[in-house]
Amino acid sequence: MSGMPHLAKLLFVLSVAIAAALLPRAATAESYQVLYRFAHDSGAGPISNLVADSSGNLYGTTLGGGGGSCKHGCGVIYRLAPDGTYSVLYDYQSRKNTYEPEQVLLDGSGNLYGLTPYGGAEGLGSIFELSSNGTYTILYSFGGLTTQGYYPVGLLHDRKGNLFGTTVRGGNADRGVIYELAPNGTETVLYSFCAETNCSDGSLPEAGLWQDKDGNLFGTAELGGLYNYGVVFRYSKDGTYSVLHSFGGTPDDGQKPLAKLIADSAGNLYGTTSLGGTSNNGVVFKIAPDGSETILHQFTGTDGYYPISDLLLNHHGELIGTAKYGNDTDGGNLFKVKTDGSGFKLIHSFDRLKKGGFWPTTGVIRVNGVLFGTASKGGLHKYCCGVIYRLSP
Repeated sequence: MSGMPHLAKLLFVLSVAIAAALLPRAATAESYQVLYRFAHDSGAGPISNLVADSSGNLYGTTLGGGGGSCKHGCGVIYRLAPDGTYSVLYDYQSRKNTYEPEQVLLDGSGNLYGLTPYGGAEGLGSIFELSSNGTYTILYSFGGLTTQGYYPVGLLHDRKGNLFGTTVRGGNADRGVIYELAPNGTETVLYSFCAETNCSDGSLPEAGLWQDKDGNLFGTAELGGLYNYGVVFRYSKDGTYSVLHSFGGTPDDGQKPLAKLIADSAGNLYGTTSLGGTSNNGVVFKIAPDGSETILHQFTGTDGYYPISDLLLNHHGELIGTAKYGNDTDGGNLFKVKTDGSGFKLIHSFDRLKKGGFWPTTGVIRVNGVLFGTASKGGLHKYCCGVIYRLSP
């Protein structure tokens, strides 16, 4: 090329550059972007899944932080606008009422519904509404009768305005319940766990429910079942309760599910267990409508461990989720795996040594093809206070 005219050299260099730009590229750190770093007064420890409205605003809660009188803050409900504007919609000021919100749902009118595992009239949890005009109302306080359940986890609502969920404790055996809360505030216990010998029907449900189009409810319990490592259950609309799977029956099976189930159009259920598998680091599983189980992935530790967040199913037939721990800095991973168990891939590794956040305890949501989620720690500095992030395709 030493004799190539200057113009020819320039054209050659440009052609190489254009060709390189057109080559497919692997996902890089540049696709991961921190949208907001919590700063204690604005909240700390985001542990609930995000929800989004039609305008692209993101809503969520933090377990601590805010301006309240709690030692580390009592938590907040927040909104992050598409332009990056962050707003505290409600600041929990003390433990006299409710505090430490763990989840929010959004209805079509802009009202938020959620729960606190503590607080309320009896100090044993509550369900609340934060209206679009900012009015905070406690819809129900748990613990008036412990047989009605207490320490609520997970919440879903149907088209009629009924709310459904589970409590970790309470019920006839103090091992949790499935409940329904009507729009008029009336709670009905649909099922009390540990109704069978040795809690073979399940014990201590730690996650919310999924509802199919026919109104049947599906969920998990952390313990109980045939091997006392948890169950997948179905509560039918006609009131029939059945165990679809008991965990721990084989060496590679999962143990102790803590995440909510999701489902595909064929009725297959998907979820994770926090422990179990041959390395005891947790698994991703599939439960077919006939109750048969398939282990889609067993975590080894380096690819993540302790997966406790809800999965997301995309239109490519891929399950996307997070493992709280794992990788070189033990900051946790964002992963995907196909519904047939193939193609496991790490999408992003959270670095404890940087300010991008770490220890993701929630799943991700997809808005206009972009993933959004939270990490519970890191951001401003090593242990405070978490971040909201986006991951572009």
